[in-house]
Amino acid sequence: TLNDRHAIVSFKTKANTITQAVLEGFLQAHQKSRSQFDAMIIWQYQAKDFSFGANLKDILDAAKKRQFSKIAELIDSFHLVAKTLKSSSIPTICAIAGRCLGGGTEIALHTQARVASIESYIGLPETGIGVI
Repeated sequence: TLNDRHAIVSFKTKANTITQAVLEGFLQAHQKSRSQFDAMIIWQYQAKDFSFGANLKDILDAAKKRQFSKIAELIDSFHLVAKTLKSSSIPTICAIAGRCLGGGTEIALHTQARVASIESYIGLPETGIGVI
């Protein structure tokens, strides 16, 4: 925590990508933050980049194995996290530094406030990489 009143939430996957476990962690962190803190801040402490977005390798692996329900579960979880951050009863804040791409941008956009360093690169590269 930043102090006794503000929860700091970070995730430490490779390139800070968003996985099913990260999404589940967001929901748990929000629930705990709502009951014990005055605000929830998403911040990648000492990380070069905020997030490269969804873990596309996991999605590709699931598609190759025809595990489309796994992909649908990830999408549903992502929507739930976005809705939770946007409609939270406590302030949700995203502190961005470095690259914030794809799903990382979507997380940031759904928080109630954003703070970005001057060296932030924020975007939705999905069309450029052929995902859409």
